[in-house]
Amino acid sequence: MIKAIFFDFDGVLTTDPNGFYTTSSFFNKKFGISIDSFSRCYSIHTKDFDTEPKSFDGVWGDLSSCLGCDIDIKYLHEAFMSAPKNDKMFDLANNLKGKYKLGIITDNKKDRFEMLIKKFELNNLFESLILSADVGAEKNDRLIFDKALESFGVTAEESIFIDNTQKNIDVAKILGFKTIFFDDKINNVDKLKKQLVDLGANI
Repeated sequence: MIKAIFFDFDGVLTTDPNGFYTTSSFFNKKFGISIDSFSRCYSIHTKDFDTEPKSFDGVWGDLSSCLGCDIDIKYLHEAFMSAPKNDKMFDLANNLKGKYKLGIITDNKKDRFEMLIKKFELNNLFESLILSADVGAEKNDRLIFDKALESFGVTAEESIFIDNTQKNIDVAKILGFKTIFFDDKINNVDKLKKQLVDLGANI
């Protein structure tokens, strides 16, 4: 019996494949900074941000200097907020609300995700928001999945996990979750609905 459905955030609830893609694309379009340059500087200065609750306020000066620009941090916030909502997926989640416990399991940086919680009013739809920066582990570690299950008091066998990255799906599957790989390039939410039904969910 299915009791809980967990969604990944970027690439499932948004139409961009991941948060880095959203942020780097913003700076490329806004300032002409190459994706490679942004990736190098971003990774140097934020290497622990996905597993520790750190703030960009402490590193932004050095990061923007690495990019060769003096960029106001407000543009980083704009980049975070530019994440494109996957309306079809939110419609599906709204249809599932009340039938199942709904949660998000995401590898994400704390500053960014807190802004997106407010933008998308995630607390109104999802009862549990499990963030790698809070847990201290990403989805390559069972700890983040254990925390998600604990938040609802359910077992992995009673849960479905949806993600657009196969390696995350593989970890959840080993733990006993029913899993669905969602191809963000196709964004076929109708296919996802059928997969949910096949796993025993009531759509």
